[in-house]
Amino acid sequence: MAEAEVVVHPDERSILVENIPYETDDAGQLKDRLQKHFENSSNGGGDVDKIVCPVMGTLTKSIVVFVSARDAHFTAKHGNLKFADDDLKVSLLPPVFRNLSTTINQFYWNIIHRYQSRDIAE
Repeated sequence: MAEAEVVVHPDERSILVENIPYETDDAGQLKDRLQKHFENSSNGGGDVDKIVCPVMGTLTKSIVVFVSARDAHFTAKHGNLKFADDDLKVSLLPPVFRNLSTTINQFYWNIIHRYQSRDIAE
């Protein structure tokens, strides 16, 4: 069997936001509030690309994806931010996969290799 390694890097524009006060069960309303909060320059944010919530089945966690990795890193450096009367815990999104490998059936590996060799020869 042939082996291949796939490396997956987390999106460096993403932060994990925890300790969100549970005031609503409306994810849309929470997304709007978080977007306004993180796009406010006084909160260390920047332009937000998207917000994912709920995370792990709870509205007390969210993922904020900035347009710029620089904004995500700058915001994460604060560690904690005020949100209403509570402290949010903010950190860079941890990598999901440290390392991922797979084994490819030799038959299919030979087919892939044959097509790659033909493309190189042409």
